[in-house]
Amino acid sequence: MPEFVPGEVFGDLRVEGLAGRGGMGIVYRATQLVLERTVALKVINPVFGFSRGRGLSPAVRGGIQGGGIDRASARRADLPRWAALWARIRNRGNDKHNEYVVRIDPDGYKRIAILVPGGVQDLAVAGRSIWFTNRATPTVTQIAVATSQIRNVIPVGRDPKGLAVGEGAVWVAASGDDNITRINPRSLERKSIALKATPDRVAVGGGSVWVTSRAAARLLRINPRSRKIRETIPTGYDPFALEVANDSVWLTLVRENAVQGVRYFR
Repeated sequence: MPEFVPGEVFGDLRVEGLAGRGGMGIVYRATQLVLERTVALKVINPVFGFSRGRGLSPAVRGGIQGGGIDRASARRADLPRWAALWARIRNRGNDKHNEYVVRIDPDGYKRIAILVPGGVQDLAVAGRSIWFTNRATPTVTQIAVATSQIRNVIPVGRDPKGLAVGEGAVWVAASGDDNITRINPRSLERKSIALKATPDRVAVGGGSVWVTSRAAARLLRINPRSRKIRETIPTGYDPFALEVANDSVWLTLVRENAVQGVRYFR
């Protein structure tokens, strides 16, 4: 079970110190940096995690038993009434081609699992919706945070992989068509941006949309208003996941086992 030290930052929480420890896990006193308030951060012992399936129906419990949480795809919806962690669960048994999008409430017990045949490529949380790309079909699914029900299944380009939400839109990397699809979250109108490279993952930050291309070893910077490529930046070998923070884009270089930082100017 992971343990934190004072000063360590987890998401937008800064750990201040240990508040308590018990059989269920550890509770830390933390500061939520965005709202500047003191909160409790609970780390649940893995013994009480997904494999026991507490709070799920027998059918769902059997479906995800032995599965594992994909840390890269865990996202938090932090609305006053609907605070929750959303993650995808990948099966490791005979049903490994199916995955679940799972909601875990702050108390650590109440969970809702939505079966996704074929699996999930990427997942993002924005406002009152959860968005994820489907591995088996060229679609993006929208889930309402308040009800945990599927609202829309939206066709996009072939082989959708990464997606991100920001600048008033949902951005999807359609690697099979070498383009980025922009989805208006209200009207669901779609527009495609042709690329000269196969896209993999997407991030939004600094007034731009950022796209990695593993095949081309490039980082693409797109203007979200004009929907045109602003820069094409060479990277190290095999760039994949990326995050935008503090005027820099951070990339994982898969085959180099390294992280690369690219500083940008607005």
